[in-house]
Amino acid sequence: MKQRIFIAINLPLKIKQELWQIQKKVIKLPVKLVPVENLHITLAFLGNLWPEEIENLKPIIQRVGDRYTKFEIKLFKICSEKNRLIWAEGEINHDLQKMQKELSQKLDLKEQRGFRPHITLARGQGKIEQKINLKFKAQSIDIMKSELRRNGAIYTKLWEYKLK
Repeated sequence: MKQRIFIAINLPLKIKQELWQIQKKVIKLPVKLVPVENLHITLAFLGNLWPEEIENLKPIIQRVGDRYTKFEIKLFKICSEKNRLIWAEGEINHDLQKMQKELSQKLDLKEQRGFRPHITLARGQGKIEQKINLKFKAQSIDIMKSELRRNGAIYTKLWEYKLK
């Protein structure tokens, strides 16, 4: 059976908790907050894949991941766009940007727009801009499964490649 798959950098629990506190304090709008356990940075959305296609991702991710050590990601502001999403935006990080580009090339993905590291915090209408200052080290590249449900998506880590 096919599964809806994306590749992500998951956040350390401490950062997820800090973002959750920010979500509760800053976002006083009629929006649906993303559950704390779903907070991540998407590197590539792959869509619906068969189990053998998911298995074939592992050596590709490992080859790309072998070229990187843990690196710092800085989140510097919360903002919104087109009255539908609110997110925490990350600084353009050379390693993160290069890793995402390599993954996209190796997976033969057609990227329509430039990569901007961000973490979706809420969905719904609202306008917000707030400075923040959070930092964390990217620990791994993860294959994630997304199951769409009536009350929101559930994300499950299927596989993890730990950065050195």
